[in-house]
Amino acid sequence: MDFSQLRTTTKKTAPVDPIKLFESLPSLESTPNDLWRGQTEALKKWNLVRDSSDVLVSLNTGAGKTIVGLLIAQSLVNEGVENVIYVCSTIDLVKQTATEARRIGMPYTTRVKRGFGNDLFETGKSFCITTYQALFNGHSTLRRKFFPRAVIFDDAHVAEGILRDAFTVRINCNDYPELFNEIYLLFMPHFKELNILGKFKDSVNLGEQTTAFVAPRGLQQRKSQLLKLFEKHNIKDDKNLTYAFSHIKDHIEACSAIFTRGVFELSPPFLPSLALDIFERPIKRIYLSATLQSQTEFIRAFGRKPSKTVVPSNDAGNGERLIINGQKVKGGFSPEYIKEFSQDKKIIIAVPSYSASEKWEEISKPPTTEKFSESLNDFRKTDKGAFTL
Repeated sequence: MDFSQLRTTTKKTAPVDPIKLFESLPSLESTPNDLWRGQTEALKKWNLVRDSSDVLVSLNTGAGKTIVGLLIAQSLVNEGVENVIYVCSTIDLVKQTATEARRIGMPYTTRVKRGFGNDLFETGKSFCITTYQALFNGHSTLRRKFFPRAVIFDDAHVAEGILRDAFTVRINCNDYPELFNEIYLLFMPHFKELNILGKFKDSVNLGEQTTAFVAPRGLQQRKSQLLKLFEKHNIKDDKNLTYAFSHIKDHIEACSAIFTRGVFELSPPFLPSLALDIFERPIKRIYLSATLQSQTEFIRAFGRKPSKTVVPSNDAGNGERLIINGQKVKGGFSPEYIKEFSQDKKIIIAVPSYSASEKWEEISKPPTTEKFSESLNDFRKTDKGAFTL
């Protein structure tokens, strides 16, 4: 019998070009028919430099950089790059990004609070959407078991603060009263010697906007005693402290220490980004960012300049938001005015602390951490009202 005439099936190759990848996505009701001009230009320019190690893709807010990032991530997966990770600044943004991937019919995996959402990432079929904290904490399972060969950093323009948090141990007088008091007593002689004992006492007062810096010599002299206090209170097993402590425990003498508003903070004076394997090893790093006026914050966060920069020549997203500083308006914005304004418009009330939010409680109260995403999603679905954050 001659089998040569039988038709053989050919394996369909997943597209690597991000534009062709978009065109291959399933035609869903929510899937856009076409990419915006700026998105297309950004993807074409990135595809030309995709082999570079550090590529900054800069798009205006509102220009659709999430879809650009998702297409880049899946393009790298299709290329055969192992363990592609897409990092977001918050859990809520992980969920938003996952919703966007689902909307355009793209496979994805999420990782929030240890567990994977499905097995697509582990089997090499998709990328993983997670948080900066999950990737950069001192006990990261992702880095240990699934070291990425490519990382997409969403909102790279605000990454400095997030990365700094990963290296910062914060002892709050309310959450750790006994430990905080022992640290306070440990450093009191130091500030007395510096003749700023009054300022030091103000810095541990929750109602004072005062900061007291520990001199480098003062921290070096008390390093051993401070470590003994940390050991006594077992902070290495405290879920809120262990991740940052694991980064700095062997470098206390090289850290800076401050007391401010009832909090003792211990962190490196400069971000040691280059000490992290994510930035040390030769992997692909793609940074999604709003338009940068200066690369100073980028360099402080990531310890380098981008090797290539992709900036589409379009104005998508310009003028889509109007932000007015109430302090610049004669008379300011009173709660009564904002309450009336929120009857037929959506209002975001941004406050620096929970105590500052009390002024606006008649209009809106900030949600708890546990209910933040749920409350924010409810607010997104409305066409009026206020949300405090």
